[in-house]
Amino acid sequence: MLVVEEIYRSKKNENSAHFNLKIQRSLSWFKKALSLDQELDFKFMSLWIAFQAIYREDAASPPAAQLQQFFQLLHQQDETRKIDYVLWEKYQQQIQALLAHPYTHPEFWAYQHLQLTRDEWLQRAAQEQSDLQQTLQNKQSVALLMAVFKRFDSLRHQFASGGANYNSLLNRDILAGATSIFAALIPSFIQILLEYPASIDSAQPHYPMVQVS
Repeated sequence: MLVVEEIYRSKKNENSAHFNLKIQRSLSWFKKALSLDQELDFKFMSLWIAFQAIYREDAASPPAAQLQQFFQLLHQQDETRKIDYVLWEKYQQQIQALLAHPYTHPEFWAYQHLQLTRDEWLQRAAQEQSDLQQTLQNKQSVALLMAVFKRFDSLRHQFASGGANYNSLLNRDILAGATSIFAALIPSFIQILLEYPASIDSAQPHYPMVQVS
């Protein structure tokens, strides 16, 4: 049994049914993701579902302002710096590679579809890299989470819209890195929420358990 699952079970009676349902759903998808090391496409999507279960079930692409607020809340309550350890120590190199790669950059695909000129794409990419350098130099964890999840969302959209072959070898190293980062963040998020259940305890699940006869 996972450590975070043991914590969930030990605290289950202290929390509401709504809260427990969200955590239970997230854990179920996270545990499935851990069994999919040879299926990176499905592993990544399982991790995305695990995240949506604790964040916002009704949003395919999380609104930036609400997502930032969610990350700020998690980071403020992360007394043992679990998130910072993932971002700044364990997966720093993989994160920098993910952020530097155009394949995960939404504006790169806008350029590919002629929605941006080449100069516009290059200008935006240069500005974003400059902003990222400031984020990295100042160790701004919430800003870095926002940048990372922007890339995660781009990858998710490629899979969900049929924009990638199953088990494609193209840019496989980037997907592998993204999946490793994601798999480290999810249990950290869940554990923080279990320590501070009021963070999401007031919200009823968008899809409550309903049995239809």
